[in-house]
Amino acid sequence: RSCSRAMSTSTSSPIAELRQYHLHPASTGTYTQNTIQSSGLRKTLPLAFFGFPETGAVPLNTAVHLYHYPGGMRQRKDERSTLAKKDEWKQYLGGVKECMMQQKSEIYVEAGLVNDFDEVTGLEYWVKNDQSTVDTCGNSIIELRKYQLRLGYDTVPIFLKLYAQALPSKLNAVGTHP
Repeated sequence: RSCSRAMSTSTSSPIAELRQYHLHPASTGTYTQNTIQSSGLRKTLPLAFFGFPETGAVPLNTAVHLYHYPGGMRQRKDERSTLAKKDEWKQYLGGVKECMMQQKSEIYVEAGLVNDFDEVTGLEYWVKNDQSTVDTCGNSIIELRKYQLRLGYDTVPIFLKLYAQALPSKLNAVGTHP
């Protein structure tokens, strides 16, 4: 408890929260229907992505949602607290909690290099733009990479420097969406 309290006030650096709800296969339809009906509530949070991946490391029947909080942990705490007080949200949770077998939340600090390239649109782009521009036909690919780095004070700065140097070639690769 003391760790989460310290974390919620210690930084205002932009963060991303990746939430995954592993659903019982027989309850996926119920969860989806209730979530669609109350989608306006979820959109009050800075939602960047919501979907059901069909392949990859995520188990099937998992609802994956990604949020971007430019104001960091404090903004996350404030916005989630506000939503939790709404009767509509409590009713929604009452209808979907039984569908969930497991819930998982991961917090990521946004790498500063995201804003260093004109070609890169960080998560904030997806939150701020009209949701009608988001692919709802299943034609998009969201790539999430996790790296395990060796311990050391210089590891992350060296990694970010190397990644930033290579990013332009990745962005200009054939088949990359502009």
